Amino acid sequence: MKMLISLVSFGAISPWWMALPAAGSHHTIPLPRAVNRHRAFLFRRKPRSTRKGGVEPASLQELYIAVRHGESEANVLGIISSDPSVATAQHGLSPLGEHQAHAAAKDLAEAVMGMTPKPRRVMVVSSPFRRASETAEAIVCGLERALKEDEVERGTELEMWFILDSRLRERNFGRLNGQSTKMYERVWEADAKSASHRKWGCESCEEVLSRVMRLIKCIEGESSRDDSSPADGDAVTVERVMKCSGGKVEVVHHGHSYPDCLPGSVVILVAHGDVLQIAQTAFVGISCHQHRSLDHLTQAEVRVFSR
Repeated sequence: MKMLISLVSFGAISPWWMALPAAGSHHTIPLPRAVNRHRAFLFRRKPRSTRKGGVEPASLQELYIAVRHGESEANVLGIISSDPSVATAQHGLSPLGEHQAHAAAKDLAEAVMGMTPKPRRVMVVSSPFRRASETAEAIVCGLERALKEDEVERGTELEMWFILDSRLRERNFGRLNGQSTKMYERVWEADAKSASHRKWGCESCEEVLSRVMRLIKCIEGESSRDDSSPADGDAVTVERVMKCSGGKVEVVHHGHSYPDCLPGSVVILVAHGDVLQIAQTAFVGISCHQHRSLDHLTQAEVRVFSR
């Protein structure tokens, strides 16, 4: 059965799009329909101002889709794994997580192939943590297979980027790293009271949102595309860039910088539950300390960041 994804609504809508859900509602619809409705709505709505720290989806030039990683070995052990020195090398996907990642990859590939018109570029941008990068690799491979099959029939040309970006890394849970995942609840209780708290040495909601918004601005071409910023540790690695044409997929580039913005591209963000839900608050237009008021992102769930 085709995976269903979550479409989160935003703000009041114009009469043309009354079929979309009202502000703050939540529903589930097939991914291809969600993507195409988002793309049409995205370029018809007039931009409006947003609160500090937010992002106006109508002003974005790319379509953003979030994917949480599949079940990891750390999930199986029931421990928090947020130390980059450990999680980039250990705690990859469990056998179930691999299955979840491949299922998500299949549905994403079908969605992208079903878009009208097709995007000229798909960017898979992932956390460098092993559980996320392995999920992203499955997505890239799934897209690659679908492109080969599709282009033989239709002659479609598409550019695909696979990028690891440290700004999507797991939230740093400080002294709770390595402890039981039951400790998440205590962090979330503190989050609900303050977006800036750093109890147990945890990274605050504001800090997580700030780094993800730097990434969004970079993709949108609104900031420098330098590969790193020593002050905050941002780091970008372009794993590979593929040119897909006539059923052939050719690797053409490796590097450390994003391409120029190409309006209408699809950006798939592969990361972690807290990171993606905190980022989603910026699209929804609520404070980042309210991230747990959003529907919980399940393992390998695919969610369009839309209205």
